[in-house]
Amino acid sequence: IDYIASHTLAPIMMWKRPGSYTYNEMKYFGEIFRKKGIKSILLPHVGLNYNNETKTLTTTDGAVIDFPVINNRAYLLHPNAQANYIRNITQALKHNKDLFSAIYLMDEAEAWLPRMIQDIVWKERDKYPKLAAKIENEVKTKYGFGKYGVPKRTDKDPFKRLALRRYFADKLLKFGKEVRKVVKKIDPEILLTSNDDTHGFCWLGVANYKGTFDLVLHQLNNFHSMPGKCEAELKYLVDVSGLDVWPFPHIEAWADPAETNEALSEVVRVGCSAIGRAHV
Repeated sequence: IDYIASHTLAPIMMWKRPGSYTYNEMKYFGEIFRKKGIKSILLPHVGLNYNNETKTLTTTDGAVIDFPVINNRAYLLHPNAQANYIRNITQALKHNKDLFSAIYLMDEAEAWLPRMIQDIVWKERDKYPKLAAKIENEVKTKYGFGKYGVPKRTDKDPFKRLALRRYFADKLLKFGKEVRKVVKKIDPEILLTSNDDTHGFCWLGVANYKGTFDLVLHQLNNFHSMPGKCEAELKYLVDVSGLDVWPFPHIEAWADPAETNEALSEVVRVGCSAIGRAHV
């Protein structure tokens, strides 16, 4: 804690249940952070509770589940799930806004949300027939030239996959705009970050980030297989977004000191002002 305070670091606190602000960890860290003048970054979450006795699933704030849940994940492109997410942010900031300098929109959403869309349309279609039909129709008509819809997971058709990605990117950006309105109304000084993309050129809509996000997050990995890859990815994000980019280099995957030094140097060369890291 003293190291964090003395080096002006901003820990990303994964408050898994930010709505439950009285949890011991929030109280414990909150008291310490306030004493040390530390501000953290809030990673919101739609928490789910399973009651073994009643065999029912509810959200952590006691609400009935009225949105798709697949593999214990809330489908965060559904309006009701988004309302729960925003309610959690509002509750956390209402009581503890002095603890946070930024809201971290989502973690690796591009890796799991498009798969949830595919599962709703194909695997879970009988469970969510109206939603599946609505998604399939919108993807095909608005993003797939009236021809290419949501692909099955095994379908490698590039036009279907592109239509799905464009749909996902637009929906995530739209949600980001709603989150921004709520956050800035509570405290204009609190920043909103983008989704923390996994490594690789897997993003769409980056040129539209400005005005919604204050910072772009992005993970870096597999440097050893492609020297210069980190620099290329970050250069793209910096130039196209027009925003400050805070990368998260997975240095735990880079055993060679010289390799690590080069990768981190690339981060600095493209003009990024901060570097994220995790305990390893």
